Amino acid sequence: MDEKRKFLGVQILRGFAALLVISFHVAWNLQDGNGFTRLSVPYFGNGGVDLFFLISGFVIVWTTRGSWQVQGVWRTFLEKRLIRIIPLYWLLTSVKIAIILIVPFMARNSTLTVWNSVASFLLIPSFNGQHDILPVISAGWTLCFEMFFYYAFTLCLVLRVRPDRALTPIFIVLAAVGCFRTPGWGAEARVLDPLLLEFVAGMWIAELAGRQWFRYRIGTLDLCALLGSGCVGLMLSDLLPPQSAYTYRVIVWGIPSAAIMLSVVGLEGRIAMQRLRIPLILGDASYSIYLVHVVLLSPVIALAKRYQFSLPGELAVFAAIVLLGLLAGTATYYLIERPMMTALRYVMLYGSGLFQNRVAPKSGVVGSEINGS
Repeated sequence: MDEKRKFLGVQILRGFAALLVISFHVAWNLQDGNGFTRLSVPYFGNGGVDLFFLISGFVIVWTTRGSWQVQGVWRTFLEKRLIRIIPLYWLLTSVKIAIILIVPFMARNSTLTVWNSVASFLLIPSFNGQHDILPVISAGWTLCFEMFFYYAFTLCLVLRVRPDRALTPIFIVLAAVGCFRTPGWGAEARVLDPLLLEFVAGMWIAELAGRQWFRYRIGTLDLCALLGSGCVGLMLSDLLPPQSAYTYRVIVWGIPSAAIMLSVVGLEGRIAMQRLRIPLILGDASYSIYLVHVVLLSPVIALAKRYQFSLPGELAVFAAIVLLGLLAGTATYYLIERPMMTALRYVMLYGSGLFQNRVAPKSGVVGSEINGS
């Protein structure tokens, strides 16, 4: 039964995480420089990244439960992860490079270097032209962590060791080492970071999700209270200085995000989440939203910053740009990402001799060929 359970709540969390990230990025870019002066930046929106890492740890463990000892499963796992992450990312990275080369005034961080461009495609941390450890698409820094996690997980599958139990102590040690990381260690050491603990938390939430006592003995009101406390905790983080929040983000944003994740997983089956069509659609499109808004909204933001607005005007422009980002990302998902992934799935299945007129699964199934992390 567990292997067939659908976690629509986790899919909704994807959309929520994307909304948090895009809200922060839009407000921060509007206020940057001589931009909007009345608009407050919701720094708690950074918690969307922490949510994504937790979701990734959850999904990867849940979708491999009971199969991690199967010979050759690592190949299928890695193929699905690469198809999920790489094609759209490469496409949008190419678009961003073209924008920088042709109309650099429309792009932030418009200084390209050869190695940073190459490393961006390979998802290897590297210094950009501003000497920041960021890929060409700045939001892609999180994908460097994702791929590091995927490769580590794949190695566990190759060795046929249980990934969550094997990676937990390793990631704890790497996170501890990352606390002492200095710029002299090089850009590649960027993945040595306490953020790795969020993948660990996501993996163990997946373990809890399979336990009967977790599903049946924790009350709905208790889970709702946990969800509310997680949301309040995220918002209260804005009371801290931004630099302190970034320094201790695993505590400031990671713990509230873990509370939200745990409560939503526990509420699965108790709330009719299938009725929440728009949040589910945003969850399906979350990866496209996350990448597209960074590339396509820069010209819109640059245009908006040329004008002066009152506070209501700034809020209206902010809301309109966020909505535009959500719509652009959703359109990209339906018109580009989903058809591209479906085609690649069929090509790979045909090439491996397993093509049997399979169809893409319905949205909302965590770990499905379309929506899996």
